[in-house]
Amino acid sequence: MPDNTPQQTPPKAKQDEREFSAALLDLDRGKVHDDATTALADVIEWVGRTSGKGKVILTVEVEPQDPKTHADTGVLLISGKVEAKCPRFERAASIFYADGLRGITRDDPHRDDAFRDRD
Repeated sequence: MPDNTPQQTPPKAKQDEREFSAALLDLDRGKVHDDATTALADVIEWVGRTSGKGKVILTVEVEPQDPKTHADTGVLLISGKVEAKCPRFERAASIFYADGLRGITRDDPHRDDAFRDRD
Protein backbone atom coordinates (compact mmCIF):
# COMPACT_ATOMS: atom_id res chain seq x y z
CA MET A 1 0.00 0.00 0.00
CA PRO A 2 1.55 3.35 -1.03
CA ASP A 3 2.22 6.01 1.60
CA ASN A 4 0.11 9.06 0.69
CA THR A 5 1.19 11.26 3.60
CA PRO A 6 2.61 14.60 2.46
CA GLN A 7 6.37 14.74 2.56
CA GLN A 8 7.93 17.60 4.50
CA THR A 9 11.01 19.39 3.38
CA PRO A 10 13.94 18.13 5.43
CA PRO A 11 15.30 20.64 7.95
CA LYS A 12 18.21 22.75 6.82
CA ALA A 13 21.63 21.75 7.94
CA LYS A 14 22.85 23.48 11.10
CA GLN A 15 25.48 25.44 9.16
CA ASP A 16 22.76 27.13 7.05
CA GLU A 17 20.78 28.39 10.02
CA ARG A 18 21.21 31.94 11.23
CA GLU A 19 22.29 32.07 14.84
CA PHE A 20 19.66 33.31 17.26
CA SER A 21 22.02 35.88 18.81
CA ALA A 22 22.65 37.44 15.38
CA ALA A 23 18.93 37.70 14.70
CA LEU A 24 18.36 39.18 18.17
CA LEU A 25 20.92 41.91 17.43
CA ASP A 26 18.98 42.84 14.28
CA LEU A 27 15.50 42.96 15.83
CA ASP A 28 14.26 46.56 15.86
CA ARG A 29 17.78 47.81 15.06
CA GLY A 30 19.21 46.27 18.22
CA LYS A 31 16.64 47.76 20.61
CA VAL A 32 15.32 44.34 21.66
CA HIS A 33 18.87 43.23 22.51
CA ASP A 34 19.45 46.47 24.44
CA ASP A 35 16.17 46.00 26.34
CA ALA A 36 17.13 42.41 27.20
CA THR A 37 20.55 43.56 28.44
CA THR A 38 18.96 46.22 30.66
CA ALA A 39 16.29 43.80 31.90
CA LEU A 40 18.92 41.24 32.87
CA ALA A 41 20.92 43.87 34.77
CA ASP A 42 17.75 44.99 36.60
CA VAL A 43 16.86 41.44 37.60
CA ILE A 44 20.41 40.75 38.79
CA GLU A 45 20.36 43.94 40.88
CA TRP A 46 17.02 43.11 42.53
CA VAL A 47 17.94 39.48 43.17
CA GLY A 48 21.04 40.77 44.95
CA ARG A 49 19.01 43.22 47.03
CA THR A 50 16.18 40.89 48.00
CA SER A 51 17.63 37.37 47.70
CA GLY A 52 14.43 36.62 45.79
CA LYS A 53 13.99 35.04 42.39
CA GLY A 54 13.57 36.92 39.12
CA LYS A 55 13.43 36.27 35.41
CA VAL A 56 13.81 37.90 32.01
CA ILE A 57 11.21 36.88 29.46
CA LEU A 58 12.03 37.33 25.78
CA THR A 59 9.18 36.81 23.34
CA VAL A 60 9.94 36.61 19.63
CA GLU A 61 6.89 36.67 17.37
CA VAL A 62 7.12 35.56 13.74
CA GLU A 63 4.29 36.09 11.26
CA PRO A 64 3.91 36.34 7.51
CA GLN A 65 3.74 39.92 6.25
CA ASP A 66 0.80 38.97 4.06
CA PRO A 67 -0.67 35.51 4.69
CA LYS A 68 -2.19 35.48 1.18
CA THR A 69 1.13 35.89 -0.63
CA HIS A 70 3.51 34.37 1.92
CA ALA A 71 3.97 31.14 -0.03
CA ASP A 72 5.24 33.18 -2.98
CA THR A 73 7.15 35.96 -1.23
CA GLY A 74 8.41 34.38 2.00
CA VAL A 75 8.35 37.83 3.65
CA LEU A 76 8.20 37.61 7.46
CA LEU A 77 7.59 40.16 10.19
CA ILE A 78 9.62 39.35 13.29
CA SER A 79 9.22 41.34 16.48
CA GLY A 80 10.55 41.00 19.97
CA LYS A 81 9.38 41.93 23.43
CA VAL A 82 11.36 41.85 26.69
CA GLU A 83 9.87 41.69 30.16
CA ALA A 84 11.74 41.76 33.46
CA LYS A 85 10.20 40.16 36.52
CA CYS A 86 12.22 41.47 39.44
CA PRO A 87 11.75 40.26 43.00
CA ARG A 88 10.53 42.90 45.41
CA PHE A 89 10.69 43.40 49.14
CA GLU A 90 7.70 42.11 51.07
CA ARG A 91 5.67 44.97 52.49
CA ALA A 92 4.37 44.70 56.05
CA ALA A 93 0.63 44.83 56.61
CA SER A 94 -0.81 47.57 58.82
CA ILE A 95 -3.82 47.32 61.11
CA PHE A 96 -6.73 49.68 60.49
CA TYR A 97 -10.30 49.74 61.74
CA ALA A 98 -13.46 50.53 59.83
CA ASP A 99 -14.92 53.78 61.18
CA GLY A 100 -18.51 53.00 60.20
CA LEU A 101 -18.56 55.90 57.73
CA ARG A 102 -16.90 54.10 54.78
CA GLY A 103 -13.46 55.13 56.02
CA ILE A 104 -10.65 53.69 58.09
CA THR A 105 -8.87 54.76 61.26
CA ARG A 106 -5.80 53.61 63.16
CA ASP A 107 -7.65 53.96 66.48
CA ASP A 108 -9.65 50.95 67.68
CA PRO A 109 -13.20 52.27 68.06
CA HIS A 110 -13.89 49.55 70.66
CA ARG A 111 -11.01 50.55 72.93
CA ASP A 112 -11.77 52.52 76.11
CA ASP A 113 -11.09 56.29 75.90
CA ALA A 114 -8.76 56.03 78.90
CA PHE A 115 -6.16 54.43 76.64
CA ARG A 116 -6.39 56.93 73.78
CA ASP A 117 -3.69 59.52 73.16
CA ARG A 118 -4.58 62.93 74.51
CA ASP A 119 -3.65 66.25 72.91
